[in-house]
Amino acid sequence: MTVLRFSTIYGPFNKNGYFSNLIRTLKTKETSILHHNGLQKRDLLFVDDVAMGIIQTIKNSESGYVVYNISSGRQYVFKEVIKLIEKLSNKKLNVKLDSLSNDE
Repeated sequence: MTVLRFSTIYGPFNKNGYFSNLIRTLKTKETSILHHNGLQKRDLLFVDDVAMGIIQTIKNSESGYVVYNISSGRQYVFKEVIKLIEKLSNKKLNVKLDSLSNDE
């Protein structure tokens, strides 16, 4: 049995997850709630890389029980991704820390 574990996936047509919702707010101008202090990190994996990982796993399948963690190998800080989206879109996002966050 082969098990594939993916990090946070992003890409076109993705409608789930914080970053997809954040990009959607560029059009809707809604407020996006950022939990904690925005310094949390995630490994982000583009959908094309997910497909490549699946293909490579099929080509190199092993017998027995195998778990593959498929990720970019790089951690991204939420606040830095927000700044990058603002820079690339040339728009200011309406991001608010949630009221339960004690650590900024």
